[in-house]
Amino acid sequence: MDAAGKRLWFLTKDDTDLAKALQPDSTAHFVIISKDHDFYACMSGPISQQHDTAILDALWNTTLAQMFADDKNDPSLMMIALDLKDAAIWALSEDVSHHSMHIKAKSAQDVHTRKHVKFD
Repeated sequence: MDAAGKRLWFLTKDDTDLAKALQPDSTAHFVIISKDHDFYACMSGPISQQHDTAILDALWNTTLAQMFADDKNDPSLMMIALDLKDAAIWALSEDVSHHSMHIKAKSAQDVHTRKHVKFD
């Protein structure tokens, strides 16, 4: 994510399904679910190929270097940016487990917090 918190970056190879699916005016949804299923986030917005040397330098690490034969100059390296427009976030209450939420709760408000965020 960039410093402003409005753009998610993906570094991939140009032969991946994601890279091949990009079209002008593409939009995407990116979903995160925590390991314990007590946090969910769905973010969406336009997605496109971008190149930003400063971001690439900041994100580059030994794992990425192993994926790309020519390091940052690898011709198959593709930077993709998801410009966040909105997000929905759900979090279960601390005293409610994922498995018991349907049994104990009288209403949805009893078990979770939901927020909708618009990015300007």
